Parts: sequence; C-alpha cells; structure tokens
Amino acid sequence: MAQIKGFFFDQDGVIIDTEKDGHRVAFNQTFKKLGFDFEWSVNAYHDLLQIGGGKERMKHYLHTKGFGREVKPEDEEALIKSLHLAKTDMFIELIESGKLPLRPGIHRMMKEINKGGYVLGVCTTSDQRAAQAVAGVIL
Repeated sequence: MAQIKGFFFDQDGVIIDTEKDGHRVAFNQTFKKLGFDFEWSVNAYHDLLQIGGGKERMKHYLHTKGFGREVKPEDEEALIKSLHLAKTDMFIELIESGKLPLRPGIHRMMKEINKGGYVLGVCTTSDQRAAQAVAGVIL
C-alpha cells in the first residue's frame, strides 16, 4: 500500500471562505469606491460564481445588468481590468487586516501536517498576490 507523503489544500473555499466574505465584499467595496451604484448580494454573487473568473463575472454583469452608467465598448476592457486590480487590492487588505480569517481548525491542521514531516501544498487559480497574502496568514 502506498504511503501518504503530503497533503494539498485548495485555497478558495477550503482554507478561507474567500467567495462570500472575501471576493464579493471586495468587489462591492471597489464598485462603491469607484462611484458605481450597485452591489452584488450573496444570492446574486452565488449565481455569478457559475462564471469562472472575476473579470469574466464583471463582463457578464455589465452585459446583462449594466453598471448603472454607459460603458462604451472601446472602454470596457480597460475598465474591467482596472476594477479587477482595485478589487484584488481590497481583497488582500481584507486578508491582511484579519477581517477574512482562516476557516476554524485549518491553521492547527496545517501545523500538525508540517510537524509530521509531510509535504504541505496549497493549490489555487487565484491571482498570485492574493495567493501570497493567504500564504502569509497560514505561515
């Protein structure tokens, strides 16, 4: 029988409840800060999570619901990119401020895995800066 040599954890939703209390909150803070008059509710964001990627979610929302003001097609890519960069900054701030804590027991479990001499890995498709911020909380 093969021996267990390591453990891998997905970041979003496993280590931290990043979607409802992290990314959604950061998106809403970004929209408000940049003067947009709409907010993604928990239910609306749940529906948007069926679309992979934050930039893709914003594009979908822009095309289906609108941002409450005209966005010219030639300005769309730049706007989405700038919103996403600002959202990532807000998200990292939530993590670093402790407002988005690790799920209960995860830190203890990871410390025990390390003490046991096992390899510990974290997998994610998140932005590299966001992943590094979460890694900073774990360590």
